[in-house]
Amino acid sequence: MVDGRQMESLSETDGPAIASLYRECADYWTLVAGRPAGEEDAVSLLADRPPTLARSNKLVLGLRDGVRLVAIADALRDYPHAGIWWLGLLLVAPESRGRGLGRRLYAAFESWAAAQGANELRLCVQAQNTRAHEFWQMLGFVALGSQSTTLLELTSQVTLYSRSVAKPSGTTDERQKLAGRCLSTPHSPRRLDTYMPGSPHIYPCLVTEDD
Repeated sequence: MVDGRQMESLSETDGPAIASLYRECADYWTLVAGRPAGEEDAVSLLADRPPTLARSNKLVLGLRDGVRLVAIADALRDYPHAGIWWLGLLLVAPESRGRGLGRRLYAAFESWAAAQGANELRLCVQAQNTRAHEFWQMLGFVALGSQSTTLLELTSQVTLYSRSVAKPSGTTDERQKLAGRCLSTPHSPRRLDTYMPGSPHIYPCLVTEDD
């Protein structure tokens, strides 16, 4: 639950709603991909996944305000290995930004993923998306490495981030200790090829969220 609203699984019938949110978030796509997203990009969000990953492990979740889609979370379950979840997109509508919705949305997603067996979350952020770097670092994500990658019409340096996920059965103190270990553990730089999903649509994670 996020602000009393249930995140829901999105399907092909939600394509027009996703496309509408994409149009509202033209600033996002221009920043990370060099142009606004089109209808085909919304359709591909629902289908794109690495060829070796089962369709059931591709997750697209939406949050609505009434009937209107105001946020999306896109994830791959158990990729590239069991227990690792890849968060490909966390997108919030412009009028809902700056209110902490991004943090609450992520917290709900992490709790749900942990209950489903996730023990680590990974994501990538483009170098030019400075707000997203600050956002994920604030939430305890640690940089593992970087490389140059092209999304749609724009080539960017992207950084891979990782965060260990506490299991729901842990106490608050245990979860805080786990987060502290994640923040303090050094990681040597490495290439992202090992981690990146096969589809270029999935990996770039943008948060257009001020706090």
